[in-house]
Amino acid sequence: MRHRKQFRNGQEGFTLVEILVVVTIIGIMAGIATLSLGLVEDPRGPRREMDRLEALIKLVSDEALLQGRDFGLLLEDSKYRFLTYNYDKGLWENEGLDEKLRVRELPEGQQFHLVMEGQLVPLDLDEEEERLVPHIAILSSGEYTAFDLELHLQLTDQSEHLRGTMTGKLIRDPELSDER
Repeated sequence: MRHRKQFRNGQEGFTLVEILVVVTIIGIMAGIATLSLGLVEDPRGPRREMDRLEALIKLVSDEALLQGRDFGLLLEDSKYRFLTYNYDKGLWENEGLDEKLRVRELPEGQQFHLVMEGQLVPLDLDEEEERLVPHIAILSSGEYTAFDLELHLQLTDQSEHLRGTMTGKLIRDPELSDER
């Protein structure tokens, strides 16, 4: 006696196409949710920010030469600002600067690491400190304070590096972290 399978008019289970459609929809929804939560960051972020900072340092260096004024760069973990030295008062201040030199916040997840003379410099600014003192001087003679600066993206562990020499030269080098 042969056993025959009897088919019903309805389906039993799902077809492969239906399963693929559902998986695709779930993937798209997960991608949208991830982007809206900001879990995926722009991998060009550190490069873009370091390009901006490098351009601003060059602009300030040119301004220092043209105006005969000394400027400084004050870094914090997640922001930076430019200062100018007031010889009459004998202190650094951020007044009277062009809008291009305003305080700039880094995008979320990015932070600076500054090395000077082989030592990691703490960048947490004491809020009670009234006097601003820049980490990097950009002098009217065209010279800089020598520095190695890393802009680090925490989520992807990606970094961009910028070195400033005492002669006023800026060098972009991804190998700087190996020298530490």
